[in-house]
Amino acid sequence: MTGRLLLAVVVAAALTGCAGSSCEELPTRQAERAQLRQDYLTLIEQGGTPEQTTEADDALHAFEREVLDLEQQCTDRG
Repeated sequence: MTGRLLLAVVVAAALTGCAGSSCEELPTRQAERAQLRQDYLTLIEQGGTPEQTTEADDALHAFEREVLDLEQQCTDRG
């Protein structure tokens, strides 16, 4: 189970980058961010290895930065 959660965090972060995303995609990206946060917490609660948690943490933070950038771009346009 923890391997699946780690994979979900890493794959989602790698494949759903916000570069070139439009503001119409913002709600979807925010929902993905919320799900990735929950998956990360589940990984921690289930006792992922230090390597798994470090990798998941790095991927989550990278995705969060991308979503924040998109949020700021959309606010600036608005």
